[in-house]
Formats: sequence, structure tokens, C-alpha cells
Amino acid sequence: MSFFGGRSTPDLLSFGGSQDEHYTHIPDSVARSLRIPEGEAEQRLRQELAVALYARGLLSLGKASELAGTSRFLFSDFLTQRNIPRHYAEEELAEDLKYANGE
Repeated sequence: MSFFGGRSTPDLLSFGGSQDEHYTHIPDSVARSLRIPEGEAEQRLRQELAVALYARGLLSLGKASELAGTSRFLFSDFLTQRNIPRHYAEEELAEDLKYANGE
């Protein structure tokens, strides 16, 4: 079963694809057990991964929202809905300043 990227791999589900992206393989038995409509699976899994990595301090808000495929504003809403506190470090301040300056 393959929901992601149109790739068909035996017993695996994968997403990613270009040389600048990475693949993640999910066993077919796990993919079938997801309580997510097939058409929403890739986006929802990317969002869940982004939220988890952000919550653990492994990704900045900007990079987590990029992984989730959403705006920072919408990603902040995901965090609020899950009661995950917003981290605001110097790196994020620098990203915000770059964004504010149009960089």
C-alpha cells in the first residue's frame, strides 16, 4: 500500500522524493491501521511529526511549520490546540527578524 509520493513499495508506505528530501518508510500493517482518511495521511503525518519534533525542541517553529506544510500562524494554532508551549530562542528571533526584513 502506498499513500505517499505515488511510490509502490512492498509492505511500505513512503513520502519524500527529490534529492533534497528524505524518505520515511511505514510498514503496510501500520499504514492500514491509521485512523486517517487515505487522502489526508501524508499531510497529517507530516503535521504530527512536525508537532512532535517541535515539542521536543528538535525543530524551530519555522522549520516545524515548513515540515508541516503550513504557515507559522497555522502551526502555532496546532501547538495551542495540543497545549504545547511556544519555544522562543535566539535562533527563532533571528528567523523572525529575517522574515520581517523580507529576507
